[in-house]
Amino acid sequence: MLLLCLAILVVYANSLTGPFLFDSVLGITESAVLRASWPGWHQLLTAPAAGGRPLLTLSLWLNYALHGLSPFGYHLVNLLTHLSATLLLYGVVRRTLQLQKVSGTSGRPKVSDTSTSTDAERIAFATALLWSLHPLQTQSVTYVIQRAESLMGLCYLATLYCVCRSASSMKPRPWWVLAMISCAAGMSSKAVMITAPLLTLMYDRVFLAGSWRSALRQRAPLYVGLAATWGWLAYLIQASGAASEGSVGASVMAPLAYLRSQPGVMLYYLKLIVWPHPLIFDYAWPAASTIPAVLWPALAVALLLLLIARAWKRSPALGFLGISFFLLLAPTSTLFPIADVAAEHRLYLPLAPAITLLVLIGRRLLPQRVAPWVAIMLAVSWSGLTILRNLDYRDETRIWQETIAKRPLNARAYNNLGLALLKQARTDEAMVALRESIRLNPNRPEAYQNLGNAFVGSGNLDEAMRAYDDALRIKPDFAEAHMSAANILVLQGKLDEAIRRYKEAVQMKPGDAAIHINLGTALALQGQVDQAITQFREVLRIDPSAALAHYKLANLLAKQGQRAEAIMHYQRVLRLSPRHADAHNNLAALLAEDGKFNEAEDHYRQALAIKPEYAEAHNNFGVLLAQIGRAEDAKAHFEDALRLKPNYPSAHNNLGLLLQSQGKMEEAQQHFELAPLAQ
Repeated sequence: MLLLCLAILVVYANSLTGPFLFDSVLGITESAVLRASWPGWHQLLTAPAAGGRPLLTLSLWLNYALHGLSPFGYHLVNLLTHLSATLLLYGVVRRTLQLQKVSGTSGRPKVSDTSTSTDAERIAFATALLWSLHPLQTQSVTYVIQRAESLMGLCYLATLYCVCRSASSMKPRPWWVLAMISCAAGMSSKAVMITAPLLTLMYDRVFLAGSWRSALRQRAPLYVGLAATWGWLAYLIQASGAASEGSVGASVMAPLAYLRSQPGVMLYYLKLIVWPHPLIFDYAWPAASTIPAVLWPALAVALLLLLIARAWKRSPALGFLGISFFLLLAPTSTLFPIADVAAEHRLYLPLAPAITLLVLIGRRLLPQRVAPWVAIMLAVSWSGLTILRNLDYRDETRIWQETIAKRPLNARAYNNLGLALLKQARTDEAMVALRESIRLNPNRPEAYQNLGNAFVGSGNLDEAMRAYDDALRIKPDFAEAHMSAANILVLQGKLDEAIRRYKEAVQMKPGDAAIHINLGTALALQGQVDQAITQFREVLRIDPSAALAHYKLANLLAKQGQRAEAIMHYQRVLRLSPRHADAHNNLAALLAEDGKFNEAEDHYRQALAIKPEYAEAHNNFGVLLAQIGRAEDAKAHFEDALRLKPNYPSAHNNLGLLLQSQGKMEEAQQHFELAPLAQ
């Protein structure tokens, strides 16, 4: 097992530094739930990109509490989850092969002899190794938000392992309880776990009890408990309002269109298991719309199901592997449409029975000395592909360029490439990608929104406003587009209209902190300070860690003379963002007013260490130094302020006053004369 762990750690070592991509941005970097001091149950149920998955949200919240927004910690948890699932798979396969069904009053299987045990360990090791290193697993391990899939897989395997252990234990009930807990935890991670009670019963019938009746008679309390987790899942779905999974910007296909497309997807999945190329981050799989595109894949899948049914009768163990593959895919591959028609992460657990079958076939058909070398060659080649695939996840631009190269008609990929390029200030390239997204799908409001942002970046506000209007024409309740249009109105000085647009956006998306911040800023510019303060307080209710809201609120409170509360918010800013030079400067000014000169001096020094060219901080620090009698130091800072900002009235006036106090009247007069000119 040590070798197994080492192989996984080596192959996935280059996955630990990748950025947050796509839905991970929504579910982590933009999630106010993770910033809560302690998330409430409703927040755990309704977190963005994790609705109905409270265990996933809780794990991400713990990550944020420990690591903030450093991706390393999140990737490490994903890797450890995958490693744990691999060890459980090894345990399930090994114990299943070692157990022999025996008759008798106890109904407990016994462990097989030493030679069979050694063979079982080899098969289990090969299965777990190939499963863990397969390139298909990268989307569930390296793509952070898909922890949902690997966490569900971990819980699923834990359920099977506990049931397997209970069958040979003198005290099975503790194992039953652990199986129920694991199953409920899986339901709290992803709804695909819905098949676990049924698949566990099938496993029991084939490998442990020998018949349905024996399985239910021997372990009735276990199956009552496992069935109860269906009720728990139903509650999670109902309480969260989560009806389907899917990525940002995806639209849900009609049920029949989705169903008729799935046979082709399943055949493609089978091909990827044997030949994992090409791997695609976002398939944008089109609906099967022609008779050949529907008929031939459907016939092929039907034939496979017939073969599996025959195998179930002749060799239930082999039949179980085939049934479990399709049963694990059933929640995402039947009548219930999901926004993404095809996705590699859905194969995370179905890959296990497929790999197990391949290993057993190899053991049966290949010479004893050849089989291990074939397994080693597969492990090495798949490891290389996994390492290379992890590199794609380390760069947001690269992952979308790779997607477009393999899916050139994917409008969503072009949109997200444009967004990634915008983050890198590559505005012209972003515009090209966004225009191509619009050409491929003129009804995608997000592409118009991002194109508008690109125009803002290039200074073309009129074109930006037209792009936002196009987005709103397609989606009138698109809060982000209303906010972006209002941002332009603020730049144009049209505050009344901007505030109206911000308020419309707030009504559409009341939990969006960014809209409240922008509305508060506009209200402050218009002189409606009390209303602005209300908006910033609302932001902090939504997201207590919003440093910008703390900063803006502190500024307004300071102007109103509420120094104590303002100081508290500046201090909060600096806990959240220690290199916030403006917060250091403003906090120092308030501390100086309260006579806390040593603390004020420390914050001025920190502000200038962060931003040496900060003229205002030099000037304010000079005032403090003059106040405590350090005239020469004060003079040096006033001069630094004027060097950085020659037309700085306050610095001229302050330096003039200092020179006047030193009796240097002529020099002082020169600065007094320059002060109004600078003004």
